[in-house]
Amino acid sequence: MRQQKRKWLYFLLTAWLMVSMMSLPASGAWQYVPRGWTAPDAGYWGTEQDGRDTLEALRTYRESSEAWEKAYNALHGEFDTLRAELDMKFATLEKSLDKEREAWKGEIRKAKGPGFGVFIGYGVDQRGNGTAAVGFGLVWKF
Repeated sequence: MRQQKRKWLYFLLTAWLMVSMMSLPASGAWQYVPRGWTAPDAGYWGTEQDGRDTLEALRTYRESSEAWEKAYNALHGEFDTLRAELDMKFATLEKSLDKEREAWKGEIRKAKGPGFGVFIGYGVDQRGNGTAAVGFGLVWKF
């Protein structure tokens, strides 16, 4: 129901715009004049008011396009600055991760190397007597 209502409103808005735009004197009465007829050169000629309206439209278009271009250039500059800043942060992050990896590799190498160890334990002999044992030894981690 809601989509149907939305479609109906869209149709009414479109129809209203079409009818209202038809009655607007938005375009000038320009007509082509061949060379030598009433003008020294061939071209399109209109009334003075049509010329003023066209010139004003061109100025407005140029001003708005220049404003859009300035806004785009400003955003592009901000984007370039942000991208450079992010690239620098990512490079710093990668360097710190590489440094951390190297430190971990060094720790793993140290842990896998031979070392000395102390052990204390409790054991049972063949007769069923319990005995405590203390010792020192060479240790490897696999």
